[in-house]
Amino acid sequence: MYKYILKRVLLSIIVLFGIILISFCITRVIPTDVAAKWAGPKATAEQVAAARVELGLDLPYHQQFFNYCGDLLHFDLGKSYITHRPVTTEIMNGLMATVELVILADLLGLIAGVFLGMYSAKHKNKFIDYICRFSSITFVSMPSFWLGLALQLIFFGILSLLPLGGRISTAFAVLHQLPDITGMLLLDSLLTGNFMLFADALKHLILPVIVVSIYPTGLVLRQTRSALLEILNEDYMTAAKSYGLKDRVVYWRYALKNCIGPTITAITYAFAYTLTNTCLVEAIFSWPGIGKYIANAVTNYDFPAIMGTTLFTALVYVIFNLVADIIAASDPRVRM
Repeated sequence: MYKYILKRVLLSIIVLFGIILISFCITRVIPTDVAAKWAGPKATAEQVAAARVELGLDLPYHQQFFNYCGDLLHFDLGKSYITHRPVTTEIMNGLMATVELVILADLLGLIAGVFLGMYSAKHKNKFIDYICRFSSITFVSMPSFWLGLALQLIFFGILSLLPLGGRISTAFAVLHQLPDITGMLLLDSLLTGNFMLFADALKHLILPVIVVSIYPTGLVLRQTRSALLEILNEDYMTAAKSYGLKDRVVYWRYALKNCIGPTITAITYAFAYTLTNTCLVEAIFSWPGIGKYIANAVTNYDFPAIMGTTLFTALVYVIFNLVADIIAASDPRVRM
């Protein structure tokens, strides 16, 4: 196991280096004047030339790449060409808002996916099974931006039940001092006993959580159903049923326990995907997370922000892929 983990870590480092190299090359061949963005729209030619020297753009490409890698070793992702603030700081500012959204969405997806997957496997080849299988394909394939706009139209435009977007009501933010302990408003409001803030933040979370949870729900549903159908055909399951055990005991105590490994692996992949692919959802719901930051960086050709978020995304995928593989390899049946 230790050799396997060491091998995967070394391969992950190679993958990250390749991503850094590719993203660096792409940002250097895009036809745009980076120095002019740094100097500002009203900068003179002399100021643009000074900005090019300040940013090190007058150096050869290989020297720029070595300097960038050296900064990475000190956890320095550079400064945004638009805001002139460190990219690391800006990513961390929006990270916890996205983490709060993704944790709730994946938790909802895990619960709904497991229940629907078990129900589908229990009623194999019946009408409810076909409905669940069709739903799983729909959930995985459905465009998140379309679902987000549809829910806004229904629950805000027609029913006026939920807010259109944002993380909290504007009036509430103006009149009250928001706690900043963990960066997650729901948890911070509970820690400080501010239940009005909790209710307001929860109301703003409902729609984006539903939209983000659709993909993990479909993924977990399919994985749970597939693993459960395989387990239900095992001899020990037949023996358990022949002993006269109730269905809920057979399914929840024996079957689910043996299929939870693949399900956890699936939700691990889903967490990495949702954490780094919420750009459209956050843009639609005006959610101040890292997804919205990525969308703004791409729109404004903010290369340090683009490279920083690309590296962050790659790091998240590498870490969660490693965790998923370790979980899978920890199963004695897999190791054998």
